[in-house]
Amino acid sequence: MAGLSISRAWDESRDILARSGKLMGAVAAAMVLLPQVVVGVVTGQGADASRPELTAIVLIVIAAIIGIVGQLAIARLALGAKVSVGEAISHGLRRAPAFIGALLIIIIAIALFFIIAAAILIGLGAVDGTVTQPAPRDVVIILLVVFIPLLFIAVRLMPTVPVATAEAQGPVGILKRSWSLTRGHFWRLLGFIIMFLIAALIVAMAVGAVGGAISALLFGSSEPFTLGALLIALLMGLLQAALILVYVVMIARIYAQLVGDGGVEASVPTTGT
Repeated sequence: MAGLSISRAWDESRDILARSGKLMGAVAAAMVLLPQVVVGVVTGQGADASRPELTAIVLIVIAAIIGIVGQLAIARLALGAKVSVGEAISHGLRRAPAFIGALLIIIIAIALFFIIAAAILIGLGAVDGTVTQPAPRDVVIILLVVFIPLLFIAVRLMPTVPVATAEAQGPVGILKRSWSLTRGHFWRLLGFIIMFLIAALIVAMAVGAVGGAISALLFGSSEPFTLGALLIALLMGLLQAALILVYVVMIARIYAQLVGDGGVEASVPTTGT
């Protein structure tokens, strides 16, 4: 079993971002920030409930797919592939269908699990099955049933992005490989996820509060296609792009250790121009 050091992965990630963060940041800006800004401007923060939601759903799905391509490209660069940024994005586009397939398998499996778990809990009388003002006991049980399995799956499947970009695996192969690589490292990876989520939540709350206050003060509204919506979309898009960039580089370096190749350093990518 390969060793794993989160601190080593962080040191490698910090060095990579310091050396070639501008070019990786360009990928994050093009593939994460820009789509999120478009979604934010179109949907806004205070949209009328009667507004058709189909456009918003389509835009969100498109932005998510573009973001997946960006994550695969960033992971390829972080793993040391000697390719240009354009080539990394092209590679991400080619590997995106396999990754999306793996993601759909996860979503379907989780949905089936929740349906079965809910039916069992209601059948056993653990929860009363009502949706209005559930009892505190019901809330605790539901949270445990939902949160613990999701956290466990998130930890065991953490390397799916680097696996998808570095290995010629199909959707099932990506999941099996990720599950195999994380065997024996659950608690260390869980600690990393918890720390990252806490830090991301704190930063997101701060940016959201400041951005919302500034938007309300300057523009008074964050309805779709307003300057307020644009400002909030820019701030939240920048935050999301930065968090995804750091996270993907980190899990790429974690993957490098898990496959026994922790000494590999990412080469400085070129612009391809």
